[in-house]
Amino acid sequence: MYLDKLLCNEGRGDTRLQDECVDCIGRKAVTPAEAEVCCMDCFGPELCWTGTNFVKTSLKELGLTVQLNHLSMCCSNPQPCAVQMRVLHTNGFHNIALSYCSCRPLPPHIQLLQWGLYPASQLVVKTCATFELLQHLHILGLATKSSTYDFYRTLKKLTDNTGLEVPTTHYKALQQMCLQWWHLLMLKRGGRGHDSSGAGGTGRGSLQYLNALSVAMDANFHLKQQLVSSHSQDLGFGTGLSYMVKREPYKAYLLSKASQGDISTCVGFSALA
Repeated sequence: MYLDKLLCNEGRGDTRLQDECVDCIGRKAVTPAEAEVCCMDCFGPELCWTGTNFVKTSLKELGLTVQLNHLSMCCSNPQPCAVQMRVLHTNGFHNIALSYCSCRPLPPHIQLLQWGLYPASQLVVKTCATFELLQHLHILGLATKSSTYDFYRTLKKLTDNTGLEVPTTHYKALQQMCLQWWHLLMLKRGGRGHDSSGAGGTGRGSLQYLNALSVAMDANFHLKQQLVSSHSQDLGFGTGLSYMVKREPYKAYLLSKASQGDISTCVGFSALA
């Protein structure tokens, strides 16, 4: 049953028997369109139903253009963005069609920031990241010590895990945006955004934080903060599958080696030399 529902959600889900667009039916359209496109969220993955299977598409290919600097999404003098505008989000890389506003005196990179997109440059912007991605990467790095490179590879695999359509690299751009984002968070938490002098008036040492004392029983082996749950409270998934062995045979193997004598000299490690 669980496997069936997993496969069902990767397909058309509850609309698998629906031939007409659910959104059109909800809006009580006179002539509902055919159910062809499945949009997960504003940043994909967008899927188009061909009648037999889904194929990947994008909001740009479907004709959507996001207008910046206008809540109404309409501008009397729109200016197209770069043709290959790439947006980095928490679920991969996306080609988005954006239009800058030319009727209000705001630089393009400021318009992107107002819409929640962090530009990788200020002159000709071709790559940007959502605020959600930068915040997610920041918390993930603090909680798991995961590197930016590992996170970038995850985004790359989410975009295309087949190796058939490998996206162009944006790793250096992501690194630059992360460094700037972390610096902005430091200024924000130091209260510089509410100071009349702004970030430029930050004095030497004004962003220093007091260090907190952390006491542990044994810095090498018995850190109290690293105590793990028992087996009964933290059951493993998939034990005995793939390269993971079952718990009982593994414990039996360990007990069979309990009486084995330890190597007392360094001669036993000669194979490592």
